[in-house]
Amino acid sequence: MLNNEINGRYKQLMASMNKDVPDFVTEVKGTPAKYYRILRGEVKPNFDTLFELMEAYPQINGDWLLTGRGEMYISNNTGSGIDMQSLRRLDFNWADVTG
Repeated sequence: MLNNEINGRYKQLMASMNKDVPDFVTEVKGTPAKYYRILRGEVKPNFDTLFELMEAYPQINGDWLLTGRGEMYISNNTGSGIDMQSLRRLDFNWADVTG
């Protein structure tokens, strides 16, 4: 069964990087309030928030972040996970649909 609580994965990620919210926000765009709300489970991160995180930390396995499947970090050997090029393509395609 997949863990659908993305806020828990954000907590795990920050703990693995030994960062608190103020440290995290200096490297990822956004406000502390946004990340505190995500960590408390009040809101789920939107596409822009996920994109900013993946751009700041390309070693994060996007599949793990979104679904809880796989490892937290992308292994150099497997190339698994969602890469930035795929996210950019998804954002571009979504803009075509909604625009």
